[in-house]
Amino acid sequence: LWTAMRDAFPAIILFSPRRALIELAGVDDVHLRLYRRVIEIRDGMLALRDHLPAGHAAADDPAEIEARGILLALRARANGSAPAGPTGSWAPVGPEMADEVAWLRRVSRAYRRLRGSVVTEPGARTPRPSGSAR
Repeated sequence: LWTAMRDAFPAIILFSPRRALIELAGVDDVHLRLYRRVIEIRDGMLALRDHLPAGHAAADDPAEIEARGILLALRARANGSAPAGPTGSWAPVGPEMADEVAWLRRVSRAYRRLRGSVVTEPGARTPRPSGSAR
């Protein structure tokens, strides 16, 4: 999920890859990196908010609904179109960082499952910046 947001919105990344390599040691650094990843994912989701259609999906799993919305919003953004009418909203998450991390892990798993499914038509891939290794 973070990779999709990073590829779609490189400007949301708080530190350059070189700076991140310097900070790879220590427990405090791990917590800081996790905190930054959560912020970067949420910043990407905020940037996608205008492309999220209202009532975009129906599924039993709320994380799958969120992942499907991300896929649809990324596709709409890549096509340069915005949905007509009111936009949807992202799921509210608990006040603690642990709640946020647990939720984004569920959404990320659902996103990976859905990425190659019916939601994305052939040729409607997640946008990647020029020269990306992915």
